[in-house]
Amino acid sequence: MRRPSPHDGFSLTELLIVVCVVLILAALCMPRMLQAINTLRLRGSAETFAGLLQKARMQAARDNKFYTVIPNGGLGLVNDACVDLNWNQTCSNQDYRVQLANGVTFTTAAPDTTVITCGPLTTPCPAGYNGLNFNPEPQATVLPSFNARGLPCVNNSGASTEPVWPANLCVNNDPNPPFNGAPVGFVYTMMLTSSVGTKYAAVVVTPAGRILVYTYEGQDSNGGNVWTR
Repeated sequence: MRRPSPHDGFSLTELLIVVCVVLILAALCMPRMLQAINTLRLRGSAETFAGLLQKARMQAARDNKFYTVIPNGGLGLVNDACVDLNWNQTCSNQDYRVQLANGVTFTTAAPDTTVITCGPLTTPCPAGYNGLNFNPEPQATVLPSFNARGLPCVNNSGASTEPVWPANLCVNNDPNPPFNGAPVGFVYTMMLTSSVGTKYAAVVVTPAGRILVYTYEGQDSNGGNVWTR
């Protein structure tokens, strides 16, 4: 029987076995890789939107006016957002604008964010949580605005209407029911759906004007939603 020579190559059978093993490993790892990629895409889009909110906040303080951020503003872009610098309640070429990653959209159907906000100061957080203690404006009807002090604000005559300089003031204590003078804050949720599932992120504007990004991690052992920064 001839001994294998160090100069001999691999047989076709051996090559096929190696290829099959590689394909199996790739198939096993692909869902995790896609989940990691989707997490990065969603988180990146949330950070981009948070940066636009910060831009609106700084511009409002710099110009001594108030400005609103409009999600899904159009302009032929996919999933874009802008700072409405001329108060025409739409995105135009003169406005600051950003584009989210493909497939990332704003949604009101995200998991509950109560563990982030925990309601007003008189409402205790669920056990184990340290919330920001404010009631966020409804995402479906109220656009995030900032006043000249860099604080989040809403139209004083109707929170669901965008404040327009100088006719409608932007106040940082919402006089409209059910807030009745409570400080203004926002929570905007985003999602990315793919073949490996749906992921969620939240961009939060506290009444003090701090802008934070959270990622949804699923539910804990007690069935509560887990959001992490």
